[in-house]
Amino acid sequence: AKDYRFVDYVLYRKILIYLIPFVIFFLFLVTRVEVNIGLLVGVFIMSVAVKDYSSIVKKVIHRSLKYEKLYLSAMGIIHGLTNLGGSLLTAIVHSRDYQKSITRVTVAIAYATFAFFQIITLFLSGYRPEISFSGAGIYLIAGLGIFLITEKLVYMELDNEKYSKYFAIFLFISGILLCVKSVT
Repeated sequence: AKDYRFVDYVLYRKILIYLIPFVIFFLFLVTRVEVNIGLLVGVFIMSVAVKDYSSIVKKVIHRSLKYEKLYLSAMGIIHGLTNLGGSLLTAIVHSRDYQKSITRVTVAIAYATFAFFQIITLFLSGYRPEISFSGAGIYLIAGLGIFLITEKLVYMELDNEKYSKYFAIFLFISGILLCVKSVT
């Protein structure tokens, strides 16, 4: 909330137009069908993570992201079907080489928008999660604690260069874990 002025509103507007409708439609669809494309998404995320270390990968990624509307629409479909679009969002924002404040706040507002439309869609489709009020409270407290720790101990201590490197490492590890999860 404090860094709202750093949001890339051009990208955010495109997310609302080209991505969210697909999230809603395919999330509604997936409440009736199961899909697993985690391996494909994991490999893509790992590729984005290593873009700064391979000129070939960097060219391929930048070329594919030129078709931003198509990428965002595909991300919406993937997020609606598998809930893995957030990883692809992180990948597209990371590929833009933003400063850390722009990266963080743009990803945050987009994730919040994803969650808002997902919750509304699930509610309207009749889905009712099996989680207690106390269970939700535990998740809320844990999330808040992790945020405060990472905000004060990690984020504030990183300059843009270190943030970009650690972010790439995080993306790569996330991609590996996603690939492992999808094949086991």
